[in-house]
Amino acid sequence: MIAIATVIAEGTALALNRGRCPLTTMAENMGAEDGSVTGIFLPRWLADRAFVIWGLTFIGACILVLIRQIDS
Repeated sequence: MIAIATVIAEGTALALNRGRCPLTTMAENMGAEDGSVTGIFLPRWLADRAFVIWGLTFIGACILVLIRQIDS
């Protein structure tokens, strides 16, 4: 339950910031040229869509949890 609440809080922060990570703005304010904070080893096309991909994965997982709870 704590993990779900944490992801929802992060999603709320993204929604309030118009889909842009708040750390991107911080990085740009500190002098970064493009503000990219994706320090992960993923192809660029995947890193650019990370929030959408992981968000849909999270929603799918929540649906599966709800189905399991209903069946028990």
